[in-house]
Amino acid sequence: MKDYLDDLTAGANTFMEMIQLLETLLSLWRQLKLKLNPDKCFLFLRKIRILGHMLTKKGIHPMDKILRRIQSSRGTEKKDQVRAFLRLVGCYQKFIPKFTVIADPLQNFLPKEASFSWGEEQESSFVCLRNSLSEDSFLIHPEYSSPFCLATDASVVGWELSYSRKEMEN
Repeated sequence: MKDYLDDLTAGANTFMEMIQLLETLLSLWRQLKLKLNPDKCFLFLRKIRILGHMLTKKGIHPMDKILRRIQSSRGTEKKDQVRAFLRLVGCYQKFIPKFTVIADPLQNFLPKEASFSWGEEQESSFVCLRNSLSEDSFLIHPEYSSPFCLATDASVVGWELSYSRKEMEN
């Protein structure tokens, strides 16, 4: 059996930073005696699809194909369909503020011993999750060279962390 590394992604803010990063990575691969498959190497891409997301200079975006599947989802009366929907939309929970709180009425159906009763609360949760994502949804990359704020909040149902670049007071 051979060990292999698949789908390594690296990025930088400038062309020169990318060249330096590539030199470091190639030197490390050489030291570790790793081999690259040139047919699978892509350099200097402006955008890349990886793990259901599109990475661009602007930020991280949900994939259009998956967004369409989420937005075309219908309410359900079957536990397996609720589970499948939550798995699908859960891939993008970082794009939905208060995801765990909104999804809680649907999450309560998932344990085997839970009874399944679709009501207004579940419908509202489902519609809110389905409509929370759009093609304009994206997450910005952190700007480590200037101050930023991390705000946290937690409850019995869920937690949230947000990043902002607002001017910080001294």
